[in-house]
Amino acid sequence: MPAHFDRFPLRLALTAALLVGAAPARGDLDRCMTPFEEEVHLLVNQRRAQGGVCGSTVYPPVQHLEAEQMLQNAAKRHSEDMALRDFVDHENPDRATFVDRVLAEDYPAAALAENIAA
Repeated sequence: MPAHFDRFPLRLALTAALLVGAAPARGDLDRCMTPFEEEVHLLVNQRRAQGGVCGSTVYPPVQHLEAEQMLQNAAKRHSEDMALRDFVDHENPDRATFVDRVLAEDYPAAALAENIAA
């Protein structure tokens, strides 16, 4: 991972699995991570601790990521929206972006990025 990413406080937003019925009900969002999310969080941090090589560039180990409830809520709501409205994209059909979703959670955004996997 490029060194400039270490200049910002990084947080981990885990996107819920896109399986029929897997999206959480709105009332269930403000809770701890599921066992699956905890495992992904652990694996990501283990990999970050190893550093990496991309082509001829060697990257040193980087700081671990901490789970952030506000970002998890935004990601889970987006996963629910994608499952219910049958789309997979960073922008929803109403043209709301991940920045809109994060700001709606009142997260004090400084540097943001999003990954989506299906």
